[in-house]
Amino acid sequence: MGMTPDAFHIQIDTLVLEGVDAADAPGLGEAVTQHLTQLLQDQGVPESLGENHRVDTLDGGAINLSRGRPPAALGARIAMAVYEALNR
Repeated sequence: MGMTPDAFHIQIDTLVLEGVDAADAPGLGEAVTQHLTQLLQDQGVPESLGENHRVDTLDGGAINLSRGRPPAALGARIAMAVYEALNR
């Protein structure tokens, strides 16, 4: 279980996704934000992200994409991949 600070800020400058339709980007970004926020609230902030910690690059691995899948579902998978990578 992670830490539970009063406030926490994550900034994702660039999220590289190959094979995703650019038209889905806004909804996908919102879904990643919502799901990652929920994971951090439910599971806590990974201890590897101590005070003033910065991660320059994070590899969330490969995610298999299914055509026609709604951005919210893909956003949840991306958020989980990011959260798991932060816990490594």
